[in-house]
Parts: sequence; structure tokens; C-alpha cells
Amino acid sequence: MVRKSVAIIGAGVSGLVAGKVLLEDGFDITIFDRHKTLGGIWSPNWAYVHQHTQTIANLMEFSNLHNTEAMDCAPWQNIHNYLKRYANKFHLIERIRFEPKIILIDKNDLKNGKLPWIVKVETASGDHETFEFDLIVVATGLFSTPEKPNFRGQNKFSGSIMHITDIKSEDQLKNKHVIVIGGVKSAIDMATLAAMHANYGFSRIFTHIFDPFPNAPHSAAFYFLHRVFSFVFTKITDSIAIFLISKYKSDLFADEKFIPKGSI
Repeated sequence: MVRKSVAIIGAGVSGLVAGKVLLEDGFDITIFDRHKTLGGIWSPNWAYVHQHTQTIANLMEFSNLHNTEAMDCAPWQNIHNYLKRYANKFHLIERIRFEPKIILIDKNDLKNGKLPWIVKVETASGDHETFEFDLIVVATGLFSTPEKPNFRGQNKFSGSIMHITDIKSEDQLKNKHVIVIGGVKSAIDMATLAAMHANYGFSRIFTHIFDPFPNAPHSAAFYFLHRVFSFVFTKITDSIAIFLISKYKSDLFADEKFIPKGSI
């Protein structure tokens, strides 16, 4: 029986896990990643200076590979090394093609499952290559492409406008006045670094609460639900977690029980 071929786009956490599961299920996999090494946002290509997890030790690890270097709020280098160990253990490294740029993913008839997918890539040397696959797994993640919003009048700004992934050293902040735009983890990380290393420790964070309908009139009920949504969501997810733990107990850590065999 001829094995089905699978192209996995992205060698971050989800791409590596998809590769491991599919390889063990008998598929012929090829993983494409545009960077020089694996890891996604935990690779040196993406990670910013002092990037770290926000979890306690061993919370960010696979059930089938113990992280012997685990620590609270681990630096990105720790996670990157751990992912390399994972890829080596499950024989994924030799199946990763690094530094190609995906130019095209298409097939002649999208409704015909018997026709192969066409994947065209441009290599680091500028050559073009074409492959055929039975299946495609897109594992590029939410943050694979840094987002830099445009602001009115920014072309008149004489300073530098940089994405956080471009900040690789504390020296880039020294003797600078820094404005941080954003309000989640990476923005807080960068504001903290700016306060420590920038000129006079000056930094500002600009952010706003997400409004799904910014121009629509909102009732008092809408604002009330908007404020309590996170509380309700947490209650629901906690209830689901308690149910799963009570039903499956230690089996929750056995990945094989939750992977449908022959589902593809």
C-alpha cells in the first residue's frame, strides 16, 4: 500500500506535533519552515530579547518527553532546545526543509480529493521547486507574520518604528525614548525592558480594549456582558476541565487515547 504524503507548513510546536503523529500513523511527511531552525516563535529568528514563558516549570512540555531543563518563566532558549530534543527523538529533523519560501499551494480541482496538492517553493538560493502531496497541514500559527499597524503621519516620524521581534539586544533601547504600542504580554515585557535600559527609563504603553463593533451603538447590557465575558468563559472552561479530569483521570496524559486512528 502506497503511503499518503503530507506537507506540513511550519516547524513550530503545532507543526512538530502534527509531524510526529502523522509519521507514527504511517504517513510520508515533509515539513517546510522558512527559518533556519525550528521552533516558530521560540526560534532565534522570531524571539525578542528576554522573551520567556509565563508559566511554572514543566507546564509547557509534551506528555511523551520530559523537559529536564524546565524552570519557572523559562527563557526562549530553553523552549527552543526542548523542541529540538522533541524533533530529534521522533525523527522529525531529517524531514524538515529549512528556509524555503512557499510561493503557491493549489490543486487543479479543489473538489477532487484524488488529485494531488501542488506546492511550489523558492529556496534560500533562489531556485524554484515543485512538489505534489496528498494532504496539506497548515501550522503557521497566529504570530508567524509580525503585525505592524500603520498610523496616520508616521512617515513624518524621525525615529525608528520596530516590531518587538526586531529587538534582539538591550543595547537597541539604550539612550532612546521608547513608546510601546500594545497591551498584552510582549508589550509589558518590552515596557519593562525600556524602563530599565532606555533613556531615563522612559516608556509608555498605548492600548485599547477590543471592541468587536467599534462604530455601533451599544446598550448597557452589551457593556455589562463585555465586562463579565472573561469571568463566564473561565467558569465554563473550568467546568469542562473538572469533568475531563474526573472522567479520564491519569489517561489524560496518554496522547494515544485522544488521537483517532485512521481518521484521514
